[in-house]
Amino acid sequence: PAAQANRLMNIVPFLCGMETNFMEGRREALAVRNGKPDFNIDMRKVEMCQRAIAEAVNGLWLYGDPFIGIDGLWTSPDIATINIAAPWSGKTSAGILADLINIFTTIPNSMQGGPTGGLTDLKKVKLTLPPAQFYLVSGQLMSAAGTQSVLSYFLESYKLPPDAVSMQYSFAAANSQIYTGGPNGLTTDHALVTYLAGDQWDPKFMLPQPIEMPAPPKQTGMGETTFYHARAGGMMVADARRMRYVVGM
Repeated sequence: PAAQANRLMNIVPFLCGMETNFMEGRREALAVRNGKPDFNIDMRKVEMCQRAIAEAVNGLWLYGDPFIGIDGLWTSPDIATINIAAPWSGKTSAGILADLINIFTTIPNSMQGGPTGGLTDLKKVKLTLPPAQFYLVSGQLMSAAGTQSVLSYFLESYKLPPDAVSMQYSFAAANSQIYTGGPNGLTTDHALVTYLAGDQWDPKFMLPQPIEMPAPPKQTGMGETTFYHARAGGMMVADARRMRYVVGM
């Protein structure tokens, strides 16, 4: 879809249109009368417009727009990175467990997140992993003689809720297409650590105006053109201490 930068508010308006020829409805109706399936071509066009805008907004949320100063989920200069020394695929269960402990305690243990910062409750720390790493930590046993996975052992030992560790497909580099068929936004798998307290300090994505039809269809003489429109910004981080990127897993 077409997009225009709004440099004052860092909000990007997206616009996508579809054209309908007056003969399309007649041919579709004729086909249905002759026993052909109704493919609802007009509805498919609507879905294509809305999906194009949704993908554009999702790409803006994840990767931002450096040309107009919009930070995305993976491009905020204020968020620090936790670097894992070696990938989990070659580590023992004890090594993976040590990494999990380090990841979960980085925010509470940091100077910025110490007692004066109030970010010390481990139950508010959430880790979102790429799929390969999530399946590995969920399936690899803590010990050869045991039945618990590394993940279940970790959650039980630290008395963490089941949703403390979750999975997101788009966090894998191979699944990080900015739009369908487009380039990847990530060069390596990323995980995300967030300290969520359900208040105004949690990170938020900007969607001041959802997808809508901004004006009546424009008549072209042979049919009409319908436009769909949405406005979005990047990710708002009121307190960057609450987030960490994780790479190297």
